[in-house]
Amino acid sequence: MNTKASSLPHLLSRVRAVGGMEAVVKLSEALGGQRVLVPRKPVAADHPLAVAGAKVAAMLIYEFGGCHTDIPKGKGHIRLLIARDVIASGGSNNEIAKAAGVTYGRAKQLRRLVRDGGWL
Repeated sequence: MNTKASSLPHLLSRVRAVGGMEAVVKLSEALGGQRVLVPRKPVAADHPLAVAGAKVAAMLIYEFGGCHTDIPKGKGHIRLLIARDVIASGGSNNEIAKAAGVTYGRAKQLRRLVRDGGWL
C-alpha cells in the first residue's frame, strides 16, 4: 500500500472530522462500495445514512443532498489508521490484530507500513 494513513478518501475524511473513526468504520461497513442517493432532508434514525450518527448524516445531507454519492470502502486506509493509533498508545501486534480485525501476520505488516511510512 503506497498511500499515507492520514489520506482517507475525501468523503471518509469528512466523516472522520465530524463523527470520528468509529463513524468511518460504521459507514464504510454498512454502505462501502455502494452508490447512494443522499436525500435533501433530514433522515430518520433507521435510515442507512444514520448508521454513522445523526451529525454525520446531517453533514452528508448538507454537502451531498440530492446527489448520488459513492461511499468508499476505505478498508486499507482504515486499518492503517487503527494500527497507527494502537501503535501510538504502545499496543502490541495482537492488539493491532484485534482492533483492526486482521490476522497477527497482517498486524505485523501494518506495523511495518506505519513505521516505514513515517505516519506516527
